[in-house]
Amino acid sequence: MGFTECNGDFYGATSKHIYKRVDGATPTWQEVFYDPNETNATGIRGLTAVPNPSGTGQVLLFRSSDMIRHIDPSSNFKVTIEVNLNAIMSVKLGATVVYSLCAYNDFLPYTIPGTGEKVYLFGGEFAYPTSVTSTNPDKRVFMAPGTVTYAAEGYYLIRYDDQNGISNELKEVKDTSLPILVSVRTIAVSPFPSDNGKVLYFGGFDCNSQPSHNTGWIYRGILKSK
Repeated sequence: MGFTECNGDFYGATSKHIYKRVDGATPTWQEVFYDPNETNATGIRGLTAVPNPSGTGQVLLFRSSDMIRHIDPSSNFKVTIEVNLNAIMSVKLGATVVYSLCAYNDFLPYTIPGTGEKVYLFGGEFAYPTSVTSTNPDKRVFMAPGTVTYAAEGYYLIRYDDQNGISNELKEVKDTSLPILVSVRTIAVSPFPSDNGKVLYFGGFDCNSQPSHNTGWIYRGILKSK
């Protein structure tokens, strides 16, 4: 599901495990995290090394079982839950969210031009119970087989780690002409010098086992000054 380097060591994530590579003439892999509740189809996502919020060095940031967590290699791989995605997204979206898949590939490091503030960007998809359309008729959804239905919007979040602690701000890729975006799968900072770090590219859609055609999308967004 992902690889990253953290504090000079190499880590890999699978559906339910995170392993550390033990170097040597015959390298081995040491299990450092296991989530028995994660599903094989979703897996541990977004494995990324980020600055330690409570110390020096780096921690491993990732998503598993609808939670954003980090583990600290310098503290015997202590696990910290940063946020319950279903809980905060239920509040932010105004309806019960029962499933959250975010950071499909990684948490993207981004330095905000002008302020120099360092944040992490990550997209995802969020699911409601199928009953949401009867209790919240204003909600736009993407129907898929099963017991849940997916928010039609393309949502992403900005992770802050500052003097106020860790927080996550919800943002949306908006296009009234194409309302079914479903999922922000990947985000990239424009590499073109003329964009001066102020342009982001977003790509997405997730069919969620539903036959789909001409549904993948890419948008270009320009950072607005506050």
